[in-house]
Amino acid sequence: MGGVDDHAITEVVRRYHDRPAPRDEVTLARIGRAREEAGRRLAKTRDVPAWQREMAQLDAEEQAAREPVEAGRLSSGEVVDYLRSLPALWSEAGPDARQTLATATFARTDVTGSNGWSTS
Repeated sequence: MGGVDDHAITEVVRRYHDRPAPRDEVTLARIGRAREEAGRRLAKTRDVPAWQREMAQLDAEEQAAREPVEAGRLSSGEVVDYLRSLPALWSEAGPDARQTLATATFARTDVTGSNGWSTS
């Protein structure tokens, strides 16, 4: 594996920061299941005030979960350092480790169009 040129690094850093920060999809899925369960309880108990309280709580949790999660996002410097370390990592890795690296990279690559790609 050859070096990573400055143009490629600049493009990767730009695309990384152009991607919106992810939302908390796990929490959103849990809230969806909780809403369904609350609806089933309402059908059984007809306790509208309890259902309204639960829905209000779930609404607040959902609003928070829809906010972009910035924690864990890399700085531009961290992205550059990572990219520049890849050639050495590749050359120092044996065949099994290279296979693992290639498989992990492929699994996290999403095609975004005919001229673009991104990693998740």
